[in-house]
Amino acid sequence: MGGGNFLVHAGDLICRRLKAEQGDIFGRCLFGVDRDAEAVDEARKAIARHGTLDASAKRRLSRRLVVGDSLADPFPIATRKPFDVILCNPPYVGFKTWSRDAALRRRLKAQYACFDWHADLFYFFIERGLQLLAPGGRMGMITSRYFLRSSSAAKLRGIALPHMADFTDLKDSDTFPDLGIHCAISIYEKAAVRRRPAASARERDVPCFDVPTVPLGEVAEVRAGLQSGRDSIFVKAITKEKGRFVGQAANGERIEVERELIHRFIKNRDIEPYRVMPSRWCLFVDDRLSPGELRRQYPGAYRLLRSYRDVLLARRSSFKKVTARNWTEWMHWSDAHFAPRRIVCPYRARTNRFAFAPRGALGSIDVGFIVPHGISPPALLALLNSRLLQEVYHSYAKELAPGVYDYYPNHLSQLPVPLVDSATPRADRRRQIETLRAALDRGKGRAWLRKRRPSDVLLEVLAVLAREMSRNPREGIRALIDRVVDALYGV
Repeated sequence: MGGGNFLVHAGDLICRRLKAEQGDIFGRCLFGVDRDAEAVDEARKAIARHGTLDASAKRRLSRRLVVGDSLADPFPIATRKPFDVILCNPPYVGFKTWSRDAALRRRLKAQYACFDWHADLFYFFIERGLQLLAPGGRMGMITSRYFLRSSSAAKLRGIALPHMADFTDLKDSDTFPDLGIHCAISIYEKAAVRRRPAASARERDVPCFDVPTVPLGEVAEVRAGLQSGRDSIFVKAITKEKGRFVGQAANGERIEVERELIHRFIKNRDIEPYRVMPSRWCLFVDDRLSPGELRRQYPGAYRLLRSYRDVLLARRSSFKKVTARNWTEWMHWSDAHFAPRRIVCPYRARTNRFAFAPRGALGSIDVGFIVPHGISPPALLALLNSRLLQEVYHSYAKELAPGVYDYYPNHLSQLPVPLVDSATPRADRRRQIETLRAALDRGKGRAWLRKRRPSDVLLEVLAVLAREMSRNPREGIRALIDRVVDALYGV
């Protein structure tokens, strides 16, 4: 309900359209719910300032503005029949925020068919509104627009799109400039299920190619980065001074930390195409070291963490419950984060930025990890950094801000990767690659590519070019990679 603007303008519009008395409409037909008591108070003040309403209508409407949770069951307002019109600007809360509440997670999962572990909170408001709407009633929502193509909203689209009557995409307008998101206005009608809406509101699927492809998730493990639960202790407190690693304790004391537990630490900003330059160090402790074992084997690291014990015990995560038995450990990590050939990328970026992680380096939760198991790692690196796959990814990924896209694992896993048959004899592939190397040395790479090459040869070519880009990035090699990728996809 917010500050009551929707209610006041809706009441005035209904009165004009129906030529009805304001007292009847405002006093009997309007209701409002908000869980924020201050917002409800502001709405009541807005009603009180309405110049043409009589005191009786103001009092009756004020009683119909209630503090409550619209997602709760039962609904905070008890009415004899469903609502004819619903207007809503639901809260913009991502899954990383609301999912911290275990009780809320259980309630939403039990109550809403659109539930997804990565759903934004406004998904549930759309389904809730359709539940409360009377047959023939209409509902207007202004929300983030990405639910039309987000993989986490697939269930919601199945529920909502059949009832969508109109859709206005506000992509190029800064409706809420402080939020940095693109919005859309959706109008729903609770009527007989209609066909899928027009193209402007259609779900945007991952593009298809004439050549066989598989989702990236089938040939690689795609994960988010590690989670310490307190980077200010495990990362920011660690520095390298004169060849040794030192941590700053809670009381300001400088404590030397054992080198065996120190790793380079990758942040979003450290990653560029084909190259990673870690800017920090981190102290990593996993579940193989209990607090007692850490104290015996690595006394320096234990002393440092012991100074922050209360803070570390207070950490909360959906991955792990912190107790006296594991308070020195990181909250979340997996063996994939230590694989020898890991590709990393920032979780938000304007362009595709993929690179091999340095040996032993770890990455924060805002870094994605890709571990290939069904495709050559260097070849996959070249594919991911290509112009073509950047265009493909931006066609369906969530846009976080103008020109800035998310690179979350669930979206990356959908990228189409060419399915290549190894039909060319190994000796022939090796001979063609050697011919390419010689052509590159003479600056004749494009001439070599003009001849039609088998797909398995092109994949090995990408591996060669990716290694070259990792050693010595050049625009000529980048352009050649784009040409090879186009040929591999039949573009």
